[in-house]
Amino acid sequence: MSLRKDSIITPEKLRYDQERIYSLGLFTQVDLLYDKTKVRTPLIVSVRERWYIFPVPIVGLEDRDWKKLYYGLGFLHDNFRGRNEKLWLGFALGYDPWVELAYKNPWMNRSDLFSEVELEYSVQKNKSIIAQGAGSNFDQHLLSGSILMGKRFGLFTSLGVRLEYLRLSVTEPSAGRTISPSGVDNLISATIGGSYDTRDLKEYASEGTFISASGTYGQFLENRSTDNTISSRLWTGQVSGDARHYQRFSPALTLAGRAFGVLTAGNAVPPYRHVFLGYKERIRGYFYKVLEGENLFGSSVELRLKLIQPRYIHVKEIPIPQFDTWRIAIAISLFSDIGTVWFRSEHFLRKRFFLGYGTGVHLELPYSTVLRLEYALNQSMKGEFIFDVGASF
Repeated sequence: MSLRKDSIITPEKLRYDQERIYSLGLFTQVDLLYDKTKVRTPLIVSVRERWYIFPVPIVGLEDRDWKKLYYGLGFLHDNFRGRNEKLWLGFALGYDPWVELAYKNPWMNRSDLFSEVELEYSVQKNKSIIAQGAGSNFDQHLLSGSILMGKRFGLFTSLGVRLEYLRLSVTEPSAGRTISPSGVDNLISATIGGSYDTRDLKEYASEGTFISASGTYGQFLENRSTDNTISSRLWTGQVSGDARHYQRFSPALTLAGRAFGVLTAGNAVPPYRHVFLGYKERIRGYFYKVLEGENLFGSSVELRLKLIQPRYIHVKEIPIPQFDTWRIAIAISLFSDIGTVWFRSEHFLRKRFFLGYGTGVHLELPYSTVLRLEYALNQSMKGEFIFDVGASF
């Protein structure tokens, strides 16, 4: 919370802190109460808690594609030991099946340290058009484990270091699909990253700034590349950045902007380390077009107008208190996206930039869910309807 002892209470500060608390994902309703008749008054935080320990039915879309449905079951303790710690075991079938065990501790002690431990096994369809070639596609089997240690500096800034081991094998080994000619790669990597986040509501922000940056260095345990040459050290690296700002002009109107990018380095960059537009990152107007490269740049602008401000609806017919309070809001938007990808052998400014723009309706639903129905045009004035889950940014 930004409000402290002896702070001056204003409607804007109350709304901002209320949204920040809701963003924790622990509550279905958050209210900040105080005595308006007094000059000095206590501030009471009233919350309704979400259900925090339960089997979780898992249904989702891989790469924001409705044809890539996965489903499964997870066992989640969302507030382990009452301090927003999360203990998770889950699995999914369908497209790109996986099983994962994770523990996240956002506040280890009074030094504002946090940690995460993850172990995952998954089977993923190859995304690289280059690696697939003219033949049929193939699967990648991934076993990974990671440890993250980080520290918060105040309310908005955090820094962390992640160590990760990845073992990747392909079902059909072929030259260029992995670094090792055997079709099995082992990669150890370290990532240093930081973020600055003043957004009011993370799942659908109306004001604030988000900036993140990270650098990854990874070294392959193999010392022989796919062309059968010897190298004493095969390595790959990436630098990525994401900057977003949300300017709130009125209680209903927000102008949002985003710029993001990825740069790749190394003497060994296998196809599974490539970057893409058309999967998790997309250009509306070219929503289903897949672009592949080693480097990526994109930018978006979005004007959002709230038709219905966030409100709480109590459904008395639901007997479980953690599910009887629904948070609902509706907004309309105008947007424009632009982006491109390129390989290190190509000149960035000579690449084609893909541009799209359009309008849409956004629904904020309970449990931090956002649904978007949009219509976008591309540079050739060809239109497409988009039904997506989650805010665009």
